[in-house]
Amino acid sequence: MSKVLSRKPLIPGSAWIWIAIFISAASNSIVSKLHTLGSCHLASDGKNPISFCNIFFTGSVVAFFTLFLTHPKEVRLSNLRGYSSKEWFLTIVSGALAGAIAPIMFFKALAETSVTNVVLVQTIEIPMVLALAWLIRREASSRIAIAGAMIALVGVTLTALIGHMGPLQLMRGDIFTIVGTFSGVLATQLSRDVLQRMSPILYGIIRNSLG
Repeated sequence: MSKVLSRKPLIPGSAWIWIAIFISAASNSIVSKLHTLGSCHLASDGKNPISFCNIFFTGSVVAFFTLFLTHPKEVRLSNLRGYSSKEWFLTIVSGALAGAIAPIMFFKALAETSVTNVVLVQTIEIPMVLALAWLIRREASSRIAIAGAMIALVGVTLTALIGHMGPLQLMRGDIFTIVGTFSGVLATQLSRDVLQRMSPILYGIIRNSLG
């Protein structure tokens, strides 16, 4: 009787999750630092050579060609025809939200306020996820998840109140961060049904091409 030996992956899935969290956490600081370095070495016309637009465009191009060249079978015409018009509509809308609108809003936020403020305001993502999951998919959340979301929201509110000596006001950077966070969360909820059939690689190619 032959036994089928299951090969364990060299890197477990939990490790990839932590790597993704680390990259996401460091991205805002790195982008802000690059923009600051560019402002210290202005071009001949007085403009910042490392603008947020250039960083965003370069990142989208690199991500697109990396996925496209390493997974060419994903973009075969026979594969693309296997999805319905509704799935393509949701893919394009969610891809535009996640690949274009959300990053642009975050870049504009980093140009208007500090990285710390952007990270603090982004904490509203937790209650946003629960709220949109219920509104769009009627997905009920556990009491623990709701309590955690409320604690995060209260924590951000208290930090904002304590950090402002005068009346609390929403600045341009805060508004850009809220819009970017909402766009990313909405894109995630819209793409959930599509990603049950479409591979994450193909979705990533489409998202970065839209970006």
